[in-house]
Amino acid sequence: MTDKAPTIRPARADDAAAVASLWETMAHEHHAYDDEVWAYADDATAHWRDYFRRFVERPETLALLAEAPAGDVVGFLLAEVRPEPRVFGERAQGFIGDLAVHPDWRRRGMASSLVERAFDELRRRGVHHVILHVALDNEPAIAFYERHGMRRVMYRMYRRL
Repeated sequence: MTDKAPTIRPARADDAAAVASLWETMAHEHHAYDDEVWAYADDATAHWRDYFRRFVERPETLALLAEAPAGDVVGFLLAEVRPEPRVFGERAQGFIGDLAVHPDWRRRGMASSLVERAFDELRRRGVHHVILHVALDNEPAIAFYERHGMRRVMYRMYRRL
């Protein structure tokens, strides 16, 4: 593995297979936090790959990719701009849906580069604030986001019916 820094670039639909492989790693990690909430279909990776292809084509979305010097995809971030209900004014809200970095590339600044680039781009698009969801047991992710200026404001509750 090289010590050269990966390049952050906009993701494209043809990146779907490589990004889906990283998503699958993230999905397995989330399944370990709560196997009921993150219970995936047998063909979840194929469905996610198709979702990704459609996601990158939408104008309100932001898909960033970290590409190693050899061309391997080592991280990605998916975000979107969402309008806030008028009761909050005319503010745009950013939502980070997925952030994943290959285990071999963690703790090397890759996630920070992706998040800061996303914040810059969302700000450029007129976003007032950013929200995201983090598993309660994912303390490293919570600490990471807090280091990037995010704060805890609510719990997401779950009940199976």
